[in-house]
This record gives sequence, structure tokens and C-alpha cells, in this order.
Amino acid sequence: MSSDEFLTSQGELSLAPFGPISTNFAIHGIISHPGGVKYDPVIARHRLSLCYLITAKFEIVTRVVKTSLASSGLNRDDIDLHSQHLRSCIDQANKICQDSGLQQAIDMVKMLSYQPRKDSNPFLPAKPRGPAREQQLHVLVEQAQDLARQGLDPDPDKICPFGMDLTSSVFRAKFLGLEDGHDLRSMGKSMGRDEKSHDNWRRNIDLQGERKRQEKLERGVQPSAVDLGKRLTAALEHLSNPAHPNGLKWQMNKEIGLCWRYVQCNTCHKHLLSRNPDQKHCCPSGVDSEPLKVNGNTFPQVQRLLYVHDILGDPSLFSIVPQKALQDLVSRPAKDVLLSNKSKLPPADYESVTSLIWF
Repeated sequence: MSSDEFLTSQGELSLAPFGPISTNFAIHGIISHPGGVKYDPVIARHRLSLCYLITAKFEIVTRVVKTSLASSGLNRDDIDLHSQHLRSCIDQANKICQDSGLQQAIDMVKMLSYQPRKDSNPFLPAKPRGPAREQQLHVLVEQAQDLARQGLDPDPDKICPFGMDLTSSVFRAKFLGLEDGHDLRSMGKSMGRDEKSHDNWRRNIDLQGERKRQEKLERGVQPSAVDLGKRLTAALEHLSNPAHPNGLKWQMNKEIGLCWRYVQCNTCHKHLLSRNPDQKHCCPSGVDSEPLKVNGNTFPQVQRLLYVHDILGDPSLFSIVPQKALQDLVSRPAKDVLLSNKSKLPPADYESVTSLIWF
């Protein structure tokens, strides 16, 4: 039986034989298990309504049979009389459902439950950033918003990586840029669907980027100001929003080793900025070509960037920050925060504090 045939048969009453004796008959009705709605969340609301209405119909059948048995009894020895009695009960129950409007409600919900499913093909047969890809995104967003309104998981197929949602600009940019024929489910899987796997993916990306930059260094090619500007933009984003799932894990997990580090090489005068604790610097101006690990032992002047003002307050870094990265930041006078919490702080002249808190 197909899923559509099963849906049509739900709530329909019929006679069904059971037991070892030929006169053993029962009124048979089909209803789906309520737990099955999780397999089709798009129309889950209608399927649950259908279960509720059919249960009400079965309750009517039960009462009709009980009333009939109390008034006339049931001849179990004559198969014709027995089946005729049960068919009469079915007719009475169907009439009650019809006259009360219950059957019309069941039929209506069945029709809504026939809602055609969207194409479940996980591969994207469309060129990146083209009109067809835009339409695919539009369908996904519409479906996600509809599911969210119903209180359901907006991403039942788990295509969205951890920290994103289908309606975000980050997911939009990622989705529109996928190659033709890309397996959509692999995006969520590769980037991680939970915090731990997503953090591992982020570290791998950082390591790959660092490896490529070190290869450039070994060939005598220094990172461009554009590369450093992108890193500063990423650092500002993380520091201004530490609760973001892609943000600074040291703030949430107390792992200070994962914070941003900045130092300027004394030999080649290049800026080194990374969140990778294993970052190494191959100085092209150095006598020794051995990569140097960027830490306090090799570079005593290394700085840990823990707050936004650590970047904005450093003239050498501030001059490199792209203007676009600054547009998303807002500030608040530090003294306002201090004065509003004055009762919790030791006595001091907080009115004279002139610095800003950035976020």
C-alpha cells in the first residue's frame, strides 16, 4: 500500500474477520501512529489533526456498538445476522459523523495532508549564483519559515551547519556559491552539525589557511595587507560577539590558548595575527630558515587580543582594519557601565573614565 493509499484508507470503517470461528467479525478502522509525523514535518500539523479526528470517530463507533448490544444483543451463531448487525452499527456511526460535520473535517484534513512534497533531491542542479539557485534558496527559506511557525524544526534534513540558520545571510552566501550538482546534505555534515564538530572544522580551516600562508612565506611571498585586513575583520567579529558559535572558545570554555595573538616580527617587520596556537612564522629576512612558533618564548612582545579595544587601541592595527569592519561595531562609554554597577564595585572615581566598550 502506498503512502497516499494509506492516507485515503484512514478512518474508513469495514468488517474484518478475526479469530478461529467463521462468525468472529470485528469493525476495522485504520489510523496512523502519531509518532510517524516526525518523518514528514512539513505536514505534521495536519497529520496530528487527522489522528485526533479519527480517534473521535472511533469513539462514536464504540458507543454505537455498546448501545446496540445493550438494546438487542448480538447473535454470534449466525454469520449473516452477525455481520448485518455490525454493518448497521457502521452505517449509524457514519451517519452521526456526517450529520455532525466530523466526516467533512476528516476529509478536509486528508486533502491538506496530500500537500505535494518539495523536491527532496539533495543535489543542486543549478549554476552557482544564478536565477535557478536563487529560486532553490527561496523554496528552502519558505519551507523553513513555515516549519518555524508550526513550532517544528526548520531544518529537518539537517543541511544547515551549526551556528547558521536557513534564513541567515551567512547561509545564503554559502548556498549560492555551491557548485553545480553539489550534495546539499554534505555541506552541513562537512562543516559540522554540532558545536564540537563545527569547532573542529573551523580549526582545520584555520590550519589550512595558515599552511598556505606559510608556504608563501617559504617561497619569499609575504601575506598581503588584504589578507591581514580579513583576519582583523574576523577577529573583530569574534571579539564583539563572544557568544557566537564561531566566536572565541576561550571565553566560553576557559581555554585561553585559543585566543587571537598578534606580534610584529623584529626582523622582517611583518604583522602576524592568528587564532591558531600552532602558528609558525618563516621569516624571509632571517638567517635561519627554521619556522618560528608564534608564542611568548620566541616573540616576548606577543600580545593576546582579548577585547575589541585591544585592536582599535593599537595604532598599527587600527590603520589596517577595513572600514567595513568598523561599521558593524557599536560603542558605549565604559563609565556608564561602571556607574550603573557602582554598588558592586570598590570605591573609585569612575566619572573620570573616558574609554569606550566596543561590541
